Amino acid sequence: MSASGMDRKLPRCPRCGGAKVWRNGSSSSGKQLYCCQHCGRAFVLNPYIDGTVRELVDRMLAEDLRVEIIARVMIGRVSKRWIYKRKKELKGAHPGVC
Repeated sequence: MSASGMDRKLPRCPRCGGAKVWRNGSSSSGKQLYCCQHCGRAFVLNPYIDGTVRELVDRMLAEDLRVEIIARVMIGRVSKRWIYKRKKELKGAHPGVC
């Protein structure tokens, strides 16, 4: 079965460490999505957000734009969840900002 692709190396689940993982389409940014059969977690490998994207989101947050608007502008680059998390990080680092 090695020629049919059955021996391909799939990642382990970052939540539970399970080895039963299958490919589950692609994200809005085009990265391969995986899903864990054990816990149901969907994930991508190496979720990386470019520094220029991070800087742009930070500037929009500083301008007090709503998260929904930022997510619409940055579609495919960052999720609403990531923006909320980033907003919380910035608020903790700079009280009175955001």
